[in-house]
Amino acid sequence: MKKLVFILVAAMGLLAACGRGEVSPTSTILPTAMGSLTAPSILAASATPSGAPAPTRTATATRKVTATPRPTGTPTATWLPTEISMFPVDLYQQSFATPTPIDTPDSHNFKLKEWTASDSITLIQELEQYARANDVCFPFGCNRNGLIEAQAPIELALLEAMSRFPEQLDTYQFQWRLALARVIRGSHASDEWLLAALEQILNEKHIPIEQLDNFVRPYGFQVTTTVSWGDDIERVPNLFGNGQTGIIYRLGTQNPWTADGLFFAISDDHVEYNVIPIYSHWSFDTGEDFLFDTTDHTKNGVSELVFHFGDHSGSMCQGVIMIFEWQEDRFVELSGGNILTESCDGVPAFGNPDQNGFDTISTYSPISGRTETFGWNGTSYELVSYKYSDSITALPDVIEDGQYEQATNIIQTTLNDWPPTDSYYSEDQLGDSYPDYLRFQLGMIFALQSKAADAKAIFQELVTSPVNPLTLAVSNASSVFLQNYEGDADVYRACQSALKAMEKDIAPYQDSEGNVSYDDKQKAWGYDPFYSNGLNFLCNPRPAFGLLVHSIQKASDPVAAIQNAGAIVRKSAMLDLDSDGDSDWVLIVERPGRRVGHSRLDLWAIISTPNGFHTQYLDYAENWSGSDQYNLISIEMTSPNAVDKPLLLVRVGEYFYIFHATVADGALESLYDESGIRQYNVTPGENAIDIELWTLPNDWNNPWQVYRWDAQAETFSAVNRLKEMMFFEHNPAGVIPIVPKILNELKSVEQPDRESYYTYLLALAYDLTGDEASAVQTYWQLWRDYPESPYALIARAKLEATP
Repeated sequence: MKKLVFILVAAMGLLAACGRGEVSPTSTILPTAMGSLTAPSILAASATPSGAPAPTRTATATRKVTATPRPTGTPTATWLPTEISMFPVDLYQQSFATPTPIDTPDSHNFKLKEWTASDSITLIQELEQYARANDVCFPFGCNRNGLIEAQAPIELALLEAMSRFPEQLDTYQFQWRLALARVIRGSHASDEWLLAALEQILNEKHIPIEQLDNFVRPYGFQVTTTVSWGDDIERVPNLFGNGQTGIIYRLGTQNPWTADGLFFAISDDHVEYNVIPIYSHWSFDTGEDFLFDTTDHTKNGVSELVFHFGDHSGSMCQGVIMIFEWQEDRFVELSGGNILTESCDGVPAFGNPDQNGFDTISTYSPISGRTETFGWNGTSYELVSYKYSDSITALPDVIEDGQYEQATNIIQTTLNDWPPTDSYYSEDQLGDSYPDYLRFQLGMIFALQSKAADAKAIFQELVTSPVNPLTLAVSNASSVFLQNYEGDADVYRACQSALKAMEKDIAPYQDSEGNVSYDDKQKAWGYDPFYSNGLNFLCNPRPAFGLLVHSIQKASDPVAAIQNAGAIVRKSAMLDLDSDGDSDWVLIVERPGRRVGHSRLDLWAIISTPNGFHTQYLDYAENWSGSDQYNLISIEMTSPNAVDKPLLLVRVGEYFYIFHATVADGALESLYDESGIRQYNVTPGENAIDIELWTLPNDWNNPWQVYRWDAQAETFSAVNRLKEMMFFEHNPAGVIPIVPKILNELKSVEQPDRESYYTYLLALAYDLTGDEASAVQTYWQLWRDYPESPYALIARAKLEATP
């Protein structure tokens, strides 16, 4: 259903976001490309102390790289940094410990303390100590969630200080600590500033490049050329296409257990260093990023940089292979982030040249059993072939993908070797009716290939001669299938009917939540289909739906024909999805779910082409509760100025989807999806578009979220509108009406970390707008109700007792 990239990372990101009580800046699963990291720095308009000018990022990526001497500067090889951070950071994890709760207030008699720049520094230092105290190991593991979550209040304290006292603070130091807080939490918001800072250090401070690491270490960072997996790769031949060797660097945190960060290259531009971004992926606790190949696979004389950006936790590994090449004035990614990895056994290697002599690269997914091969098409790496494993566990995916020959071989091999003699699964695990299940799949394959006579023969054999005569669920479903099946237009109806028969057989065994145990599935069906309650995997209606649509004559009304074939169309909209002047459709179609009594609502696009109707499966919404909320369905298109293509917005109950509506390469492009939605609002602007979402509060969703269109990345990314209003737009009054609504929504879930975060934002908004009475009351409530939260520490610092 969703884009299953970085499954583990997404899960941990959501958990971390829950603890921080705010929208995670990494809610998009794929790492953000450097090209999209152009948000202005918070200190762009802030004054800077003499002697420490704030770096500004010029368009370095557009500079032409030439072979010119490096500046020699004046320092010696024994140079040491003169800057000492006022916020010293220790990123080595503490031993087993229990953080001490913050003391609670003993009275109501408080007033706002007259806040100063010195108070801000002291508070940030106290929050730093709190972060260290919470970076502890627990009996169940040694993750770094305590340290990661503690960066959120540090970031807010830094932003408040810089907003209040821009003339009185060493904003250069604050920017470094702000950047560290952000990258530990996975945010890219300071990447542009960091690149500019590194360039300034080299060019204005005349620091030898070999000692750049010494300069950044007091701020919690490190710079290294050890960016490769296996043998070190430091110097890359003809990196910029000018015949000169280039060097790849990684700016990372000083966490000794992970390897993530901001990758960049250093080149010379006349008499200045030019720091050129490659890619950024911050994953403090689980990051596993490295450069593993610098060969010229595109045969144009310029080396490619082949990176693995991923995460590793225990036996769970997820990542993406990204390939960069210098083109004119910047590094361009050549694979579109489509080469995914799911194995902890290392990275794929190039090999097996194609017919044009270009090297291909292949990956294998142990989860799906699918091998994908990518090849060079002259401009990018694209998927050229794929193959599923011959395991019976891959059979549903093989059938759905239309690999009918392979599916038939898997079935026949398993049936010929029954009971299994050389299989991970025993006959007892599979069940006595498993051969009947496989024979049903063979009948479906014939039906999907328009071989009606062969399909009927298989289903009739299942009716008259089941392998397991004691458990007749599959045999009975075959009989129902035959009663509804004559040809291509009937496969969908027959499949739906068979699924309902299977649902009837297993209904008596389900518990109050719709779950069915392994033993009860064996009693009801006689086999285990490897999927939770595997109802949909006796037959899959999705390829049958495609066959149904392709059987409809072009002159017909496809919606009426689909309904006449037994499909339950909950909603349809006639739209011009491909902007060709011809009518297309978006349909929401109901089918039996994975649990008895539940249903799935499939999202389909039907696109009219000169050769007939083309179908595209978009996604599905799961109607777990069977409630009437799934009657709330909307389909609309919008064309905001900020987006180069129309947007298709689809809401199905609690689910919300955004697609690029103009069909590219025969398919709509998914941009965003979210569950738990109660309300959405689209706010288009001249050069931007925001999607505001009110969500159902739960363990992972925040009640209010805003996503903004990123034109360079061509997708929607989370933005923290409350922080934007508070610190960037200097509009704390705009925060006050929103936060109480969020807190009211959070009452239904026990999430004290999120409640304390939003309570602090409300108190600070009152504080900054001059409403002292409300600020004191809210700070006091925060201090009293959440004594184990770092925001209570901030509240305590903001108040002073009165007689």
